[in-house]
Amino acid sequence: MKHEDVTIVLQGPLVNYWGAMSEGLAYVYDYLEHVNKIIISSWSDSLERFEPSKLEQAIKHGNISLLTDDIDKYDGYYNNSNICYQAVSSLNGMREVKTKYAIKMRCDEYYTDMSKFIDLMKSSPEKLTTHNFLFNPDSIEQFHPSDHMAGGYTENILGMYEKAFEWCKKFTGTDPITADQIGVQNYRNVYKDGKVSPESFLCLAFLTHMGVDINCDDSVEIMKKHVQLIPLSEMGEFLCNIKGIGHKDYEIFLESIHGKSSIGSMEEL
Repeated sequence: MKHEDVTIVLQGPLVNYWGAMSEGLAYVYDYLEHVNKIIISSWSDSLERFEPSKLEQAIKHGNISLLTDDIDKYDGYYNNSNICYQAVSSLNGMREVKTKYAIKMRCDEYYTDMSKFIDLMKSSPEKLTTHNFLFNPDSIEQFHPSDHMAGGYTENILGMYEKAFEWCKKFTGTDPITADQIGVQNYRNVYKDGKVSPESFLCLAFLTHMGVDINCDDSVEIMKKHVQLIPLSEMGEFLCNIKGIGHKDYEIFLESIHGKSSIGSMEEL
């Protein structure tokens, strides 16, 4: 089924670590069987390393557009684990979305079955919809969904990245900030003594945009009310990357160090 009211934003470099085309770009035609439009949001230096004919062919034969930005413009912004680069490239793409719903994805990842994700997103579009790759339980880190996909009403996904970029402009450096610095008190995790990961940074940006009273004592209830997930196992074949490691097998992922800290449903939060 094709959803004419959904746009996918693919963000990130057009080429991978080895200089080849980012894997997700090979699936743009498959995605267009599910959604109205695809917006690729990347960096000018990445485009210089990309084989132009491949991109021109993709844009020519589908409802696909390309945006690029100068990555050097964001030197000095807060950029823990490249969160500023993610926020900027996502925001640039989201600003061009004209449909009611939007899904943010990464250029270096893919999923061969988008149908169940879209159905779940539309069932509660006011929520942040994602999958369970690196979706941590509350006992490990509060407000830590996956940031590899983000779907919902366009205005809310846009608002999340606008707020995240606002915070990136406010702070500097690559060391993680504390939740106190963005107005969230009594935040806890088992790793960083109150410092927020990129995933939690974005989730808190989403909740702040939505006007949620972020009381960390109610973190589980807040997440269940405002966030939902689909297991990767329901998205066909997939590729998800973490620190240069690609995961394609769901069962192997679950046994990995990353999978063992990922929940499979919101009931496990």
